[in-house]
Amino acid sequence: MRAYKANLGLLNARYGEVERRLLESFGTTYREDPETWERVRREGGAAAMALRLPQAEQHHVMYDPTFTQGLALVAVLPFGQEFLLSYLIRDGHLVHLPSPEFGLQLGGYITILEAYALTDTGMLLVEQVVQGEPLT
Repeated sequence: MRAYKANLGLLNARYGEVERRLLESFGTTYREDPETWERVRREGGAAAMALRLPQAEQHHVMYDPTFTQGLALVAVLPFGQEFLLSYLIRDGHLVHLPSPEFGLQLGGYITILEAYALTDTGMLLVEQVVQGEPLT
């Protein structure tokens, strides 16, 4: 319980509400879909997996809810959210995926949706929080 409270204090001091909710969402995947979580772990994180996909398949990350390449650790958010995720990005836990491949654009140039993926270090952070281990 002490480790959990210490982690909560660190998370609250470091990350904003949106960042904490995103970590919580990824934590749900960790608890409810350990098979996908382990597949993504073996691939080096969702960001590494997404960027290795052939360009034709990258489009499916955004638009096909049945896409099962283990990219459940990719968050699709409205354009302009990077500021609200800046500490997770700066700490290397989350990366912004390239918009032309993973985002949704109107007319080919106005981005309205962007994708962010959990990195391998982000996965470790989520695991530590869920398991109540001290954050590193």
